[in-house]
Amino acid sequence: MPYIDGESLRDRLNRDKQIPLDESLGIARAVAGALDYAHRNRIVHRDIKPENIMLHEGQAMALDFGIGKALTAAGPDTLTQVGMVVGTPAYVSPEQADKASQTALDLDPDLAEAHSARGLSYSLSKRYDQAQEEFEIAMKLDPKLYEAPYFYARACLAQGKSSEAAPLFERAAALRPEDYHATTFLASAYTAQGRIGEASKASHRAVRAIEGLREEALQCLERAIDKGYGHREWVEHDSDLNSLRTDRRFQALLDRI
Repeated sequence: MPYIDGESLRDRLNRDKQIPLDESLGIARAVAGALDYAHRNRIVHRDIKPENIMLHEGQAMALDFGIGKALTAAGPDTLTQVGMVVGTPAYVSPEQADKASQTALDLDPDLAEAHSARGLSYSLSKRYDQAQEEFEIAMKLDPKLYEAPYFYARACLAQGKSSEAAPLFERAAALRPEDYHATTFLASAYTAQGRIGEASKASHRAVRAIEGLREEALQCLERAIDKGYGHREWVEHDSDLNSLRTDRRFQALLDRI
């Protein structure tokens, strides 16, 4: 297995925000080529996202074919099972989301999670009026469900309705204070409205949530090293650990390996 010394496309986007057109087209061609090769060998990736695309020596490489391999090994029945969804929800295809959410509703029409999933499916297809109806049903059925207001707010933000998105992100953040996604998008919604002071407060809330996750991540890493699972080369170069590298405790853990 070759060692890839580079960064993920997500890391690049977080740093530069926008990639030049020529380079973007090169990345798209490289990833499309990788997927074409996989498809010709009867493997479907099913989880393509910026985190799974590595940039190495000027080339884009598609990684993490684990789901595709597992499904291929399981046989055609698993690949074609109605209502089965694999991958990352934010990047799932509208077709997968549509089938899975409809199956969930057929099984239990009074399940809040099913209506929330149906709302997400509609929003992925830009059927926002239908999405709104499903999200509102979900929130009535279960006021404590995080996903309904969060994805409802994302749908509002996608339509440029920042004033409608903000209270929904607030609701989601109140339900799950430890999650930084809702507060990060809340800051964007406030910024779009020119409410800079509130945007700044929301950003600080997101940072505090991330700091909490950093503490948890360091504790998990320490336990792994204590049990002998840590490999210095992996810990030293894994891009998933980049946010921990400025912490002195991370370097102390690295020195123990």
